Amino acid sequence: MSEIEEAVKSAVKVNKKGIQLSWWLLLVAVIAFGGVFFLVNANKTASKKPPVKVDTKEEINIKQTLSSQRGDIVRYFETNKTYVGWTVPAAVATKVKAAGSEVKSNLTATSYVIYAKMPNSKLTFCMDSKGFTSEVSKVASKTSCN
Repeated sequence: MSEIEEAVKSAVKVNKKGIQLSWWLLLVAVIAFGGVFFLVNANKTASKKPPVKVDTKEEINIKQTLSSQRGDIVRYFETNKTYVGWTVPAAVATKVKAAGSEVKSNLTATSYVIYAKMPNSKLTFCMDSKGFTSEVSKVASKTSCN
């Protein structure tokens, strides 16, 4: 008889009540079952993750166009000591409108918020005088994106 057959015979004993398994064989079965259960649930959890949002060409265009205005508005403030009076250049407004959105701004003497809704998502691209530049679900106030 081979070593494997002897190991199996010692692990699985047959008596009058039926088959009796040794404790280590039961332990291996429980661990194997737990591993399978974990893998099945891990796959379900992984598949529930939201897909990665990819910006469209239009959204990228809007973000680049608005981002390029930060230097302009900062220079305006350095010259005038206020943000009030700065206007979105017509070329910028036209470019953003062609991409499917509209530039909006909230200006005070000491702060600015410039934003545009993304045409293919429910998010708004926003920049403010505190240095914030990103997408938000809602513009928080007239002086801050978030």
